[in-house]
Amino acid sequence: MNLFFLYKRRIILIGFFIVGAILRLWDITEHSYWIDELYSAARAIPEKDLLDVYYWGPEPHPPAHYILLWISYNLFGYYEIVGKLISAIAGILCIPAIYLLGKTMFSKAVGFNAAILLTITPALIYYAQEARAYELLVLFSILSSYFFLLIQVKKTYFYTFLYLISSIILINLHFYGVWILAAQVIFISISLCKSLNKKDMIFYLFTSCIIFASYIPLISQMIQAASRGTTWIQGIEITTYLFEAFSAYFGSANMFRPYQVIEISLVGLLFFALFAISFTKLSVNKKLSKGFCYISLVFFFVYIVSILLEVLLAPMFNNRNSLPALPFIILVIAWGINQIEIKRIYVLSSIGAFLILANVNFYNNLERENWRGVIKQASTIESPYKNKNHIYVSAWEGEWNVYKRWLDIDDMEIIGLKDLQIENYEQDDLVWVLWATIQPQDLEHNKTILDNLTEVESIEANRAGLIQYKISK
Repeated sequence: MNLFFLYKRRIILIGFFIVGAILRLWDITEHSYWIDELYSAARAIPEKDLLDVYYWGPEPHPPAHYILLWISYNLFGYYEIVGKLISAIAGILCIPAIYLLGKTMFSKAVGFNAAILLTITPALIYYAQEARAYELLVLFSILSSYFFLLIQVKKTYFYTFLYLISSIILINLHFYGVWILAAQVIFISISLCKSLNKKDMIFYLFTSCIIFASYIPLISQMIQAASRGTTWIQGIEITTYLFEAFSAYFGSANMFRPYQVIEISLVGLLFFALFAISFTKLSVNKKLSKGFCYISLVFFFVYIVSILLEVLLAPMFNNRNSLPALPFIILVIAWGINQIEIKRIYVLSSIGAFLILANVNFYNNLERENWRGVIKQASTIESPYKNKNHIYVSAWEGEWNVYKRWLDIDDMEIIGLKDLQIENYEQDDLVWVLWATIQPQDLEHNKTILDNLTEVESIEANRAGLIQYKISK
C-alpha cells in the first residue's frame, strides 16, 4: 500500500511538473518586453566583451543574470524569446526544487504540497515570462537553502560545492539574495553556539568567506549605486505593504476589486494562523523547530531588515525584490495543509482552486507595456517633414534600438530627446517622441525642449506610446 501511494505521489508530481511547464511556456512571446527587460537585453548584446557586461557603470543589480543572458545570446542567437526562456526554465525547475527543500526541511508530504502550490502561484508564472532575474532569484533562494540544510547532515565535497555555487549565483543575481545568506549565517551561528564544534565553525566561516568574496570585484560599483540611490522606488506604506505583497504573490493585476480583497485577506489570515500554530509544536519536534527557525530568519531579513533600511537610508523594498521570501510562505502553507486532520486532498484542492481563480483573474486584467507594438507602429509613420525617419526618445535610446534590431527596421533612427535641435526645424514641423516610463514633466533636462513643442496626437499600445508634437518656437 505504501509503495502504491509512493508511486501515486510521483505520478502526480510529474503531472504538475508538466502543468507548470505549460503554464510558464504558454504564449511566452505574446507580450512585449517592458523597459527593464529591454535594459537587460541591451546590456547583454552579444557583440559586447564579457568584461563590459560584468562592469556596467553604477548598476544597482549584480551581473549574474546579464552574464547568463550574454552567454545564451552568443550560443542561441540574439532573439527576443531567448531571455524569456531563461526565466521560464528557472520557473519550471522551481517545482522539483521546492519539493526537495520541503522534504528536507519538514517531510515528503510538505514538499509535495509545496510543489503543487508553487506550480500555480500567479507571481511565479508571471515572472517566468519576464526576461529579468526575479525567477532565477527564487530558484537559487530555494537551491541555496536546500544545499545549506543538506550539508548539515551530509557534509560531502559534492554538496558543499553545490552549496557554494548556488549561493554565489544567488547573491550575484540580486542584492536581496544577500538576505538568504544572512539568514543562513545567523541560523548556523545559533546552532554552533549550542554545540561549540570548532571544526564546523571553521567550515562555515570558510564557505561564507568564499561566497562573499565574489562581491569583491563589484565593491566600487556597489558604492556608486548606493551613493546614487533609487529614483524609481517610491517607498512603501507600512500599513499596507503586507497586503500589497500578498496581492502581488497570489492575486491579480487589479487587486482592489472587492472579491480580490477578500481572496487575499483569506490567504493572508491562513498564512499567519499557520505560522502562529507552528510555534505551538516547536518544542516537541526538533526538525520542525529548525525549519521554522530558518524560515523566520528569512522573513526577518527580507521584510523587517529591508523595511528598517528603507526607513533609515533610502527606498529599496518592493514586491519584486521580496520574491526570495515567497517559496518560504508557500512552505508554511504547505506544512499547515499537512496538519489538518480532515482529508488533506480537499484542503489542497480548495487552495489550488483559489490560485487557479487568481491566475484567471490575473491574466484577464494583465496589462503590459507594449513597446514592441509602439516601435512597429513608429516604423510605419509617414511624414512630409524631414523628421520622418527620426523617433526621439526621452531616455534609454540604446534600449529602444534593441527592438529596432529584433524587428529588422533599418530606415528609422532612434535619437535621444536631449539631442533634438529645435533650430533645425521650421515652425509647425512635426516630431515624434517616445516617452519611456517617466513623465515629461519629470525630465528636468527636457524642459526647454518641451517649451517649444505642442502635442498633436498620440499612438497608444497598452501603457506605451508615442506622442506627436508640433514645433512652436
